[in-house]
Amino acid sequence: MKKRYFLLAALLLVFLGWVVLIVKDKNILERTGRKEKNRQETWFEDYKVISHALGGIDGKDYTNSFEALEYSYEKGQRVVEADFQFTSDDVLVLRHYWKDDLGQENSDGSAPTLEEFKNTLIYSAYMPVTAEDLARYMSVTAEDLARYMSSHKDLYLVTDVKHKMKSTALEAAIKEFVKIARETDPSILERVIVQIYCEEDYAKMEKIYPFESYIFTLYKLPKEYKDNYGKIAEFCKKAGISVVTMPAKWIKDKSDIEELTENDIMVYVHTVNEQEEAAKMLGYGVNGIYSDYLYESDLADTEE
Repeated sequence: MKKRYFLLAALLLVFLGWVVLIVKDKNILERTGRKEKNRQETWFEDYKVISHALGGIDGKDYTNSFEALEYSYEKGQRVVEADFQFTSDDVLVLRHYWKDDLGQENSDGSAPTLEEFKNTLIYSAYMPVTAEDLARYMSVTAEDLARYMSSHKDLYLVTDVKHKMKSTALEAAIKEFVKIARETDPSILERVIVQIYCEEDYAKMEKIYPFESYIFTLYKLPKEYKDNYGKIAEFCKKAGISVVTMPAKWIKDKSDIEELTENDIMVYVHTVNEQEEAAKMLGYGVNGIYSDYLYESDLADTEE
């Protein structure tokens, strides 16, 4: 009798184990299917221009400023790229490199405090001192950007985390932005496109949040890897990454990116600011560009 009960108990445990596995597999498939569906109907099918560093304004690039964001949006841009750095007091803000000269006193390469960052206007030395001008070229924190995305439901964000000094900067910045987004409006995370710089970054990002979309940026890869587009395409297909980006100067002919395009990997190039060059890139099979001064309407004119 005891053996019979023992056998029944063992069979019950096996059955329960199978149930757990089936449910777990179903959840994985549902999540994968959801991500694939979203990726098939997402930003890269609708937009060919990513506004670089939030876009240029008044002939100035790399400002990552609120006004540049507003101007790009008003020009019809719905996908913007932003550069992220931490201030000296560990607040995530929008900035390319601290050493960049943007007409500010704090361009010596060291990170300022948040107060210094917010109170130093970009290119203030070149602006007439009027009440209107004092509101221009405002520096932007990650929290400011999250609030803007919350009120502009059709805006996509491409992240570019500068991490020359710390290998953990990408993880730290994305963790912080996810935290800010959850506190502000969790739905904006569906419109965040994370740029990764190597294969290992993908797994790290997935542990933080299951982002709907990624861009694999190739310019930092070792030469032996960046020249092997077949390997890059294989990785992207396994990870479900639909888009890669590279410098425009790498492409001289359509055949240069065939290993990517033939594997249904979209190619965006940076940074293109002339319509003639944009038309040439599109002719080579490129799907889109990063630009400071070109907009979706400019590429529509190019295609006509």
